[in-house]
Amino acid sequence: MKHHLFNKIFDSKLGKDRIIISVISFIFGLLLILTTVDVYQKINVVTSPENTGSSFLVVNKKLNLSNLITNAQFSDEEISRFRKQPFVEKLGVSTPIKVDAWLELGPPINNKTDLFFEAIPSEFIDVETTQFHWEPGDKLVPVIVPKQFIDLYNFGYALSKGLPQVSKDVFTSLKARMRVGRGPNREWYDVKVVELSDRIPTVIVPKSFVDYANEKFRKSEGETEKSRVVVKVTNPSDPALQSYLKKHRYETNREKLKTGKAGLILQIINLIVLSIGISIVVLSFFLIESHFALFISEAKHEIKLLLELGYTPNMIGVYFLKKMRKLILIEVGVSFALFIGLAYMIGRFLSKFSSANLQQLNYVSFGIGALIGLAAFYLFRIRILNIIRKYT
Repeated sequence: MKHHLFNKIFDSKLGKDRIIISVISFIFGLLLILTTVDVYQKINVVTSPENTGSSFLVVNKKLNLSNLITNAQFSDEEISRFRKQPFVEKLGVSTPIKVDAWLELGPPINNKTDLFFEAIPSEFIDVETTQFHWEPGDKLVPVIVPKQFIDLYNFGYALSKGLPQVSKDVFTSLKARMRVGRGPNREWYDVKVVELSDRIPTVIVPKSFVDYANEKFRKSEGETEKSRVVVKVTNPSDPALQSYLKKHRYETNREKLKTGKAGLILQIINLIVLSIGISIVVLSFFLIESHFALFISEAKHEIKLLLELGYTPNMIGVYFLKKMRKLILIEVGVSFALFIGLAYMIGRFLSKFSSANLQQLNYVSFGIGALIGLAAFYLFRIRILNIIRKYT
């Protein structure tokens, strides 16, 4: 009965146009917040070093006139200093082969070429295979080849030489032989490509084989040169890392550094959009709250009359709170519905750049949306009840 009376007194005076505008603004702002939180987490997955492989950098010294003569090698002191940097998780030294090597490829390629390869510590290799090991006396040498090598062969060398193009499966099943050393002091081995690597841009073999070949067939004695190192870094976009590389004239794959920078720029843009969403939600909330406050002020005579008839401020306040609760439920519900569709489309698009399943709903966004709705309701409750009590 009392709510019917309240509706009769207040509904005709409650301007709905401004409320509708505020509700639409609130929905839009909340949708921005939900989406930016979701995109923030998905961008972290897409640009994470685990996904891009950019946490592993192959680093060498820049070549110039001076080190063309003396060789651009890392000293033990330089490696030790590099390893101690705060942005370095671990560092491994590449061991190159220092003897003549010759490769003969079987069908369908049927080609012969000089071969260069090197070894790196196993913990820096991005493929897992039980076949990648070698011991003196083994006649089969396992090899890991960079994936770019197949592209270079298929779309460059094969086309120019009239050779057949090959798939990954064909490439890894090729029969090949390798000669190490020259003249009578040489040995032949069968070669098998056991995997393809996205991380290491060179042909790699087990370190035990490189050490064996260098010791047995190398003409000059001396310590093996250290021309490249493999570094696992905490964050490839770290300014301290890039400053260190520049200061010491070290080079690496700049595209991997750009991946980290791109992720950082995207997150900055995301934070800007998030701040805009928060601003819209706050402004739309205060617009609704001020509209109700102005309405109560204009209806003070009706409120005083109701108080004289025995209605309490809480009874009158509950009427407005139910109105606000209904609005917030509509706003949050519509925002959630729009967010589900938008999040699915964004996840589907970003899944092209990651192997992770990014189409799953982000429940953190739902939790944040629910908290915003509850916070808005309780702030409105405190404000409206305080205004109505002024007329008691």
